[in-house]
Amino acid sequence: MQITVGVTITVCDKINCTGRNPPNCYGCMSPANHKTLRYQELAERLAELIRQGTYPPGTRIPSVRQMSQQQNLSISTVLEAYSLLESQGLIEARPQSGYYVRAHMEERLPEPEISSPRRDPSLVSMHELVMMLMRDSADPELVQLGAALPHLDSQLIQKVNQIITKVIRQQGVIAHQYHFPPGLETLRAQIARRMVTAGCNLSPADILITSGGTEAIDFGLHAVCRPGDIVAIESPSYFGAFQTLEVHGLRALEIPTHPRDGISLEALEFAIEHNPIRAVFVISNFNNPLG
Repeated sequence: MQITVGVTITVCDKINCTGRNPPNCYGCMSPANHKTLRYQELAERLAELIRQGTYPPGTRIPSVRQMSQQQNLSISTVLEAYSLLESQGLIEARPQSGYYVRAHMEERLPEPEISSPRRDPSLVSMHELVMMLMRDSADPELVQLGAALPHLDSQLIQKVNQIITKVIRQQGVIAHQYHFPPGLETLRAQIARRMVTAGCNLSPADILITSGGTEAIDFGLHAVCRPGDIVAIESPSYFGAFQTLEVHGLRALEIPTHPRDGISLEALEFAIEHNPIRAVFVISNFNNPLG
């Protein structure tokens, strides 16, 4: 039976909903929420002003606080509007300067359609493909589109280097010592505090530090799966996850995934109802390779 791809529905609490998810948010699809949201209205007005030339390329648009006061909107609403305009390629944020109309508004390529993977689970065999990808990632003549490698000249890398140097200078010998599972407690406490902003109430005891994300994936699959089990996974997904499935002798059941809406919940529900799925692998944000 062919998996039918439909609209992905997510839960909306209606109280804290930001409206960023229509038409895929159940609350935002309800009759009471068919009207355009405030941040969308603001974004549409600014987009029209940009197209009309009121804000020509390179011009600084009002700051978030100024726009909030002018339009009698909350700071978060203005930020949502500006974020939407950024995603549309109309404006860009400049550090410690504000938001500016993009000097060269490139024509955006059409968004890819939802994927159409095979419907049956299958064993993973991609060792040679991964080794070729890793080998080519070291070639300076190639633009790295197949591996999620950081740009080594970015300000982010410079900042990370500064932090590492500072830690080594402050901690001295301690910075070079091993920390056994579950990991450095101060780091686990910091992660727990950060997770609060994502709506997760965790204690340091709930967190295990691993040597990278791949080891965490390995631990998770080893805990719940046995060779031959089926794992539902986004399509496309991080190639390292497929490597781990191959090592454990697991079968991958690829689920249709959209670059903006994410994994199809209807297709996933159908797969769970018709297959003995032991685990689901999803990259819910900062997705590699979908973004």
